[in-house]
Amino acid sequence: METSTTNKHIPVSGIAIKDVLQDRITSHKPFEAHSKSYEQAVQDVRVRVGLFGLREVHPLLLERLADMEYYAPNHNQDALIMAYEVMDILACYNIENLQNPISQELMEKTMLAVLLHDIGKSGPLSYKDRQGMVHEVAAENRKAVLKIYADETRIENTETTTVEEWVYTLFGLQEGMRYSEDPEVVLHALERCGMDRFMTMRQFFNRHAQDTYEILKASHMNEDTIAIACSHHLLEGINPVKLEVAKIPKEAKMIELTEKYVKQLIVRMLITLDKYEAFRRRGKQDHDQAIGKLHAMLWQRGLADDAGYMCSLHLLDLTKGAFLDK
Repeated sequence: METSTTNKHIPVSGIAIKDVLQDRITSHKPFEAHSKSYEQAVQDVRVRVGLFGLREVHPLLLERLADMEYYAPNHNQDALIMAYEVMDILACYNIENLQNPISQELMEKTMLAVLLHDIGKSGPLSYKDRQGMVHEVAAENRKAVLKIYADETRIENTETTTVEEWVYTLFGLQEGMRYSEDPEVVLHALERCGMDRFMTMRQFFNRHAQDTYEILKASHMNEDTIAIACSHHLLEGINPVKLEVAKIPKEAKMIELTEKYVKQLIVRMLITLDKYEAFRRRGKQDHDQAIGKLHAMLWQRGLADDAGYMCSLHLLDLTKGAFLDK
């Protein structure tokens, strides 16, 4: 499977970015699950990935994106908004670096990666049982993962709250529960996805990057898109493709960022954008607050002088998350 290297799908440079597919950008509010039929979800996914350059959609990729569109559409919508945002960021970078811009091909691969970066939230491909036997994860069991992601109730402490505790918070047969299902049945389904009921919710959330890697690999996605898509939680130590994580020297010039560190730079763009989107939407912070929090986070991690993160924050500050306000 390949991405198009022509410009017939989406122009990714120049002032026209804001006008591209503008009629397809909806108000940035989470959709309710099942707000459309599954058949409509499949159709919408086909159109969307086609606009981002896929000539053909691998059946696995289509199934997982359609599942998310149907059960947890808020995450597909977030990824779509972020893909528009990264168009702005990449265009700004190239405008500031006209002599040595990021290539059209890599820009298209990057936008596709952003669109697909959370596909692992549709659940894993396989799991090992207690005897070490590998089993394919059934679609019915994956619904439990999708429903947890579909709910956006804030968890006070993901480091201490267990999967079991959170399932009993969301699922139950008594009146007023988010999902009217037996929590023990849900926990059994999660175990058939390779998840332990006593793992923390932070561990639960962190594993989706690895699942993204395995789904995209099995879908025969190109290596650049895979590397970018599944590396957006590098700051948490999640690095499925073992991407180079050494700090980019603060003295690095733009020409070096494009020629020597381009993949690391693009991954840093996605990392900062992913955090920024979370601060803006789920954290209810405005642009300046989100940028300030990103600066503080990078400083605490000793990355405030990393040229890639510095460049990413500069570009994010220029674009000001315009599509998040749509």
